Amino acid sequence: MALLQFELQHFGKLSALVQVTLLAEPVEAVYTNTNSKLAEPVEAVYTNTKLAEPVEAVYTNTKLAEPVEAVYTNSNYDDV
Repeated sequence: MALLQFELQHFGKLSALVQVTLLAEPVEAVYTNTNSKLAEPVEAVYTNTKLAEPVEAVYTNTKLAEPVEAVYTNSNYDDV
């Protein structure tokens, strides 16, 4: 597995952190069972999405349409 990470800056301020992770082998499915109570309800997800109701826990079991060779993460920062 290899990790490439770089920052995007706008007028000298960090505007985004981009990570690319190359996986050792293709991933056919993602199995995540986060059956844990969150410290507090989540009211919004920033992708700028207002949720219909607070989220108390997260449950994910996702079968992917095709194997994943790399993972791209783009985390935007508002106030850095």
